Amino acid sequence: MKADILIRGGRVIDPSTGLDTLADVAVHDGLVAAVGRLEDVFAKETIDADGMLVAPGFMDLHCHLREPGSADETIESGTQAAAAGGFTAVCAMPNTTPPVDSPAMVEYITLKARSEANVRVLPIGTITKNRQGLELAELALMAEKGAVAFSDDGSPVADGEMMRRALEYSKIVRRPIIEHCEDLTLTNGGEANEGPVTTWLGLNPIPRASEECMVARNLVLAIRTKGRLHLAHLSTGLSISLFNWAKGYGANISAEVTPHHLALTDELLAGFETYAKVNPPLRGEEDRAAVALAAKNGLVDAIATDHAPWSDEKKKKEFKAASNGISGLETAIAMSWTALVIGLGMEPSDFIARFTTGPARVLGCAPPSLSEGSVADITLIDPKTVRAVEPKDFASWGKNSPAGGMELSGWPRATIIAGRAAMLDGVVRRWRI
Repeated sequence: MKADILIRGGRVIDPSTGLDTLADVAVHDGLVAAVGRLEDVFAKETIDADGMLVAPGFMDLHCHLREPGSADETIESGTQAAAAGGFTAVCAMPNTTPPVDSPAMVEYITLKARSEANVRVLPIGTITKNRQGLELAELALMAEKGAVAFSDDGSPVADGEMMRRALEYSKIVRRPIIEHCEDLTLTNGGEANEGPVTTWLGLNPIPRASEECMVARNLVLAIRTKGRLHLAHLSTGLSISLFNWAKGYGANISAEVTPHHLALTDELLAGFETYAKVNPPLRGEEDRAAVALAAKNGLVDAIATDHAPWSDEKKKKEFKAASNGISGLETAIAMSWTALVIGLGMEPSDFIARFTTGPARVLGCAPPSLSEGSVADITLIDPKTVRAVEPKDFASWGKNSPAGGMELSGWPRATIIAGRAAMLDGVVRRWRI
């Protein structure tokens, strides 16, 4: 048998089929050619996967590539970061300048990605025109151009009637409405999670209710409209409980959590650390533990990075003026693995599902798979390697990670897209899909 890549001797886990076994994987002409104990394979490149996990390509539901309109990241640099982080596909959020709020802008992202991206880019359109919350964007036309979902991320849809109409439209376009849940009247200029840390530092507090009240409103609207709702970056235990309460009413809903809310707490803000300033804010240990348990037990569908790269010019300044966001594509897998598999004993198959079948279920698309004949999008993880986070070495232009110096396990070893290695042993290979 001829192969372009032979992955030899890894633990092959495919949540889409239930496969979990020691095996080889042969890749040829962009497809998975064979899985099993393979002999007499003549491969152009062989990857020794002994002790590694071999999984379908990981998908990120929620990242910011910043194009158009920003000098903080590009589609090229952001997708190089995705490849470095083990992701074969990313969903690009539309809160750019100008926002992705029209069919032409969706097409722009698609064409730009086709010429510059290192991984697959799935564009998300806005819910409302210019993200102003006043008028629905052209959801159907954006869907025709390839928008996989709709979100005003970075801003909530404050008007309840506007959200109700968006959820009604979601049934027509068959795309999820992804909501950033925040009641701005409760946030009220807050800077960090309400609690001992904000009191100690003298920061303006953000009550947990600012998220939870909007979660509750959106869930009730999803129940009543039967629309397709996805809740972004849930960060409190009560938000998780409300989400699962709505499931009991048969709501067509899904939810994600982020690696930083799984692993980090607001104690990182000590010394006014602006790299740890994010929205929703890092919470206390009680909420962190609740979010992590929900991810482990499958109470939420997916783990999504919310990769938000910023220059130091926008992060290293007075706390109130610093931009919200964490550069997270390159640490997401290791940070989540350390919190969930090492910290809580999560099964590797469940961990992989949160990045594969879970995101696919949210988007309503076929899950990535390692079955023979499938497109060869593959992520390799090394569970044994422990190393410290070095933001200066990120492929992303955004070095704004509060995890610098933290020792994490479960780093990605290789990222294979359409049968070609976009990253191997930490080295990103620049190529186009």
